Order: sequence, then structure tokens, then C-alpha cells
Amino acid sequence: MTTSGEKNKNSIGQVSLGDRNALLNKDGKGQFISLLRKQDELSFTKEPCHYIGSNNLKASLAKIKNYNIASDYRRAFLELNSVEIAYLSFIGRFASVLYPQIITEHRSFSDIFGPYQSRKTNHYLNHLCALGLIEKYRYFHPIIEQKINFYTLSGDGYRLLTYVYGPKLHLLHPNMFFKFKDGYHIRFWQIVDLYEAINEIPGLAKYNTYFAGTSQLKLPMSPLQFSLEIAHNSFRNYIVYSMLQTDRLDYYQRLLIDYFQFQAALSEQGNTNFLPDFPDGETILTFYVPTIATAKRMVSALGVALSRVKFQFIVSIQIKNAGFDHAFYQIEEDENGVKQLVNEPLLNIQNIAYYSEEQPNQEGDKLHESQA
Repeated sequence: MTTSGEKNKNSIGQVSLGDRNALLNKDGKGQFISLLRKQDELSFTKEPCHYIGSNNLKASLAKIKNYNIASDYRRAFLELNSVEIAYLSFIGRFASVLYPQIITEHRSFSDIFGPYQSRKTNHYLNHLCALGLIEKYRYFHPIIEQKINFYTLSGDGYRLLTYVYGPKLHLLHPNMFFKFKDGYHIRFWQIVDLYEAINEIPGLAKYNTYFAGTSQLKLPMSPLQFSLEIAHNSFRNYIVYSMLQTDRLDYYQRLLIDYFQFQAALSEQGNTNFLPDFPDGETILTFYVPTIATAKRMVSALGVALSRVKFQFIVSIQIKNAGFDHAFYQIEEDENGVKQLVNEPLLNIQNIAYYSEEQPNQEGDKLHESQA
């Protein structure tokens, strides 16, 4: 997918929505909708929303399609238009997606989706709900101070996508949400925000939403990998895991051990690019964290393990305060051998002139957002 032209802007509360410069301004700064406080993670609650359009609860539930045999999925798929298929796949690839993030995805690829219209987006999402392919929930966002919808696949949505696309489209089965704490949804929203931000970076060369090592050397699944062209024909690849402020660190300790063994084994084979079909370049294990305090907690507890691999943090709050260029941190030792968190800016990653000669369109429509 490619984008073209100046992206339209709008907002819900404090969160910018829209096309290019939707999440990041010209200085690479932006506030992500997934950036919450620690107490917000602890108090996270969601409520199911079964209503379809203006129907009451009973009428809404009666509208939802049931599936009996595999060929039902084929018939349902043929009822979908191209935008609905893209919305369904987007929700499937990222597991849990906020309504504003769907708007941003649409506008980020408006040359493919067409002009964004809230009425049409609501209609498409309602149609996917009526076909029983997605589940809708509501969440009171404490920063925006309003309820917003978010979406996951349903069991039938998972089976339809698997039926149509096969195992190449890697999806989280929605039953896994019964094993997670409710606040786990925030982790997925973090990844969507980061994905939508890197789509605005001129140096983005490639991204993917699934990596679990090799058949011989397994890793915990990474939900996002991307490659940046940090200088002309020079690439850096990132394998990303997201971290909540309330996470226990034993998971990351095990992950670092597994990744160290993975990195060492491939390096012995002379392989420094661990991601299939990505540009040649060094590969960096990356933890996407909300705050510097979260990163410092990890450095204090896991500094030795972190320093054994090629590693960086991306800190969400720094994208808001200093810009995407300055959100990258690495571990260094001071003269006393104490491991410190050090900023490692990617200078000019927002404004590398040779990437594009495209002139932005200064016109933009003002669109009022409403939720499905």
C-alpha cells in the first residue's frame, strides 16, 4: 500500500486522527491514544456492545449471522466489499483495534480506501458485526474522557479469514482473550499506534505483524517488525514487543534468554539480518514502552540481560514530548560499570529529502467523527 497527498486531520478529544500527520506533526511529535497512566492499566474495564445501528438489543442479536458449514464463510466473504475486507483483516492482524485507529488506517491509505466518511465507516463496521465476524466493545478512555468503541475478531471472523487466506495470515484466536487480563487490550493498541506512526515515516522500508523465530529456534511471537532506511541504502530492522507499566518482568527475562540464544546461533552462521524478506541490515530487539520510568525499571532489573543483545527501547511518552526521532533509547555503561538508559536519536528520520518529491496538497476537508 502507498499513500499520496497531504492527509486530512481531525480529532477526538486530545488525540489526532487522520492521514499523514495524523499521529505525528512535522516535528515528529504526537500523542498516542494508547498512552495511558499506570492506574489506568490497573483499572481497565470493558463492556460488550451488541447493538447494531439503532436496533435494540434483541433485534441486534437477531441480526447476527450464524455459520454451520465452511462454505458459509465463502458466501459471507462474497458479501463484503473491499473496504470491509480491509477493515476485517486489519482488526485480525492487530487483534484489538480502537475505532479511532480504524479511522487513521483508512485515511492513511485513502488512495486505496477512498475518501473517509464516518457514515460509511459506521455502516461497514455494523455490517461486519451483523455478519458475526467482529466483536464490539466499549471503553471509557480516561484521557479523552469519553467512551470509545474497540473491536476484535469473533470466532467466526477468525475462521473466515483462515478459510480464505490460510495460515499465511497470522491471527490471534479470539479465545485467547479469555486467558488475558482485560488490560491486555492496551498492549495491542500500543502496537497499532506504533504501526500507524511508522507508516508516516519517510524512511519506512517494510513492516510485518508476525515473527516467532525459525523452525529450529523459536521465539515468543512479536506483533510488529519494521525496517527503517536510516541513511541512503542503509537499513535497520526492528523486532518489537510491547510492554505495559504493570507487567511482571519474568516474561521479559525469559524472552531475553531465548533471543540471546537465537541471535548467537544465527550470528555464528554469519547472519545479521534475522527477518526473512527484510532489507539487509542489523536487527535490533526493541521493547516499546509507555514511559521512561518503565524503561528504567527494566534496565535496573534486567540490565545485564539487555546488554547481551542488540537492543533498544522506543518510549511512547517521548514521541509526545520530543518526537519520534528522539524516542529511541539504548543501554550503556558509565565509568563505574553502571548500566544507564541513553537517548539514541535517529536524526532527520522525519525529513530525509531523497525519499520523496511529492508535494503535499494543502486542501483538506473538515469531517466530523462519530462512532459506530
